[in-house]
Amino acid sequence: MFEDTPLILLNPRRKSYVWDDAERVKQVTWEFEHLRKAAVISFWFSPETLNPITLFELGAWSASKRPIFVGCHPEYKKKDTVEIQLQLLRPEIVIVDSLEKLAAKVRGTFGEQQPRKSPRNLVDVAAKMRPILEAHAQQYNLEMGSFLDIVSSASFAPPEGMHVWWGEMTDWLADSLPAPNADEGMDWVRELIAIFNDKESTEE
Repeated sequence: MFEDTPLILLNPRRKSYVWDDAERVKQVTWEFEHLRKAAVISFWFSPETLNPITLFELGAWSASKRPIFVGCHPEYKKKDTVEIQLQLLRPEIVIVDSLEKLAAKVRGTFGEQQPRKSPRNLVDVAAKMRPILEAHAQQYNLEMGSFLDIVSSASFAPPEGMHVWWGEMTDWLADSLPAPNADEGMDWVRELIAIFNDKESTEE
């Protein structure tokens, strides 16, 4: 469905499952980490089960700013619940009723676009930001692992992903830094903003 697009898909399905404790931990951890690396997330609710983990993940990501796409098979037993919850929380999301329509919606938004002329541009910007952040990591208890996760999600994102990425960056800084009135010594944060704004002004 996406072979002829520039999109990179992160698919949690395996050809075979061995559901011992170790593999269960590995699978859940993989899904947890890669959901956070994705620029956008799509959810499909099939009729075979209630898909409880997918419901949990949809609830969590619906409360975020991350772009999401949702599809429900007409016979999915919790279809009305998904529809009601999304109408309350993310009314802009249109739920489709087949995998083909879900794929078409993703393609229509991202897949037909050409990749950025410089797909590493955001990563280059992050590389300029990293030494500044590392210089202040101890003073402000910045969790650099979280920064690196955010950077990895920027390695290949559609043009719209630029602002999603910057939103994640600013959310992370807001959670890590002192209250806004503690402004003294924060010139380095302005430097980060200047780096990003310079990237915007020079992007082709």
